[in-house]
This record gives sequence, structure tokens and C-alpha cells, in this order.
Amino acid sequence: MKRNYPPEVLDMIVQSTEAGNVCYLNADTFEVVEIPYSIMDHEYKPTIEPYIDLFNKIESEWNISIRLDPIHYFDYQYVIRDFAKDVISDLFQTEGLDDYLLGKEQIMKLKSYIEQADYNIEWYKYKHEHLLNSLKRFLDFDPETAPPQVEVNGFYNDDGTKVDIETIPTPGLCITCKKYFSDDWEQNLLCNMNRHDQKDDNDFICGAYDKL
Repeated sequence: MKRNYPPEVLDMIVQSTEAGNVCYLNADTFEVVEIPYSIMDHEYKPTIEPYIDLFNKIESEWNISIRLDPIHYFDYQYVIRDFAKDVISDLFQTEGLDDYLLGKEQIMKLKSYIEQADYNIEWYKYKHEHLLNSLKRFLDFDPETAPPQVEVNGFYNDDGTKVDIETIPTPGLCITCKKYFSDDWEQNLLCNMNRHDQKDDNDFICGAYDKL
């Protein structure tokens, strides 16, 4: 059956993952363990104490754990786009956000601009609600049938190493596709997997391409 996670637990996870932590959520007890992403190795294992002990406890004692990765800069693209539509009226912020490719630098500049503007309070509320709703969608699964440890966000190479999404090149075809601007995490995962599989190919092919 699905869990009814306490609101305070979900709020804490959003704040922690946005701060750059990896959160492990116990689906049975709602306990949350926070581990700084900066001290984890390429296998997502902490390298210093007391986080090594905490991680070992998760693996040995928890029945069902859910790993939630730090908020990726790419997630802000959709928050900023929707915030611009719903809250901001000046054309400097709203013009072209649907069709313009927002890279990491542009996204973080827009985020910084919004946080320093007069509507920064509205932005923080809007951003938190958006990320909170995304988290709720991530957790909308049946723990009874899920694997013992479920990872949210990410996929792996054949050798077991986690794929760094930031290193996946974005073909020009993707930029003109409707799915590139989707806020559906499952669709984004499929797109990233397709791009990663063809990252060394000269020609990019996508059977799911949907022209803007």
C-alpha cells in the first residue's frame, strides 16, 4: 500500500536536497538520513564518518529505503518557466522561456535574478511548492512491490557507475522537441537514457521526436 508521508518530512527532504544533500527515506518509519553529496564516491557511498556508519545502518537495518538525490539545476528550468508565466509580468523574464534553450548558466542566472528581485518571497514559496509536488509524485509508488532500495533520479552504466546527467550532450533535435520541455520526470529519464546511449554517435535518432 502507499504511504502517507508526514508533511514535515517532505518539507525537510525538499530543503535538504536543495541544499545539496542526498536523503535516504525509510518508507516504514519515515526516518530520514541526510548525507552531503560532496563526500560520496562514484558508487554513492559516503567516504567519512559518521556518514559511513549511517549508510551501513540503512543497508543492514532498513527494509525499504528510498534515495533522493540533490536537486539538479535542470529541475529549476521548469520552476522558473512556470513562475515566469504565473507570477512575473515583465517581458524580460517571460519572453521566449518556452522555446529558448536554458543551459546551466542561464538557469542559474535567472534563479539568482529572481531571488534578488522584489518578488523573491513569492519565488521561494512557489519554488518550494513546485519541488514539494515533484517529490510527492516521485513517492507515488507501492513500497510492497518496489525493490528493497529505490533510487529517485538517475541511471547507471553497464559497469554499475552512475551516469552524470550534466555530461550528456544535448543534440539539436532535442531542443526542437516538445518533450525536451516536459516536467514529467519519467519522460526526462527516458530522453536522457536515449541521449546517453547515442552520445558517441555522429547522427542522433529518436523515434519519439515530437516537433514544437
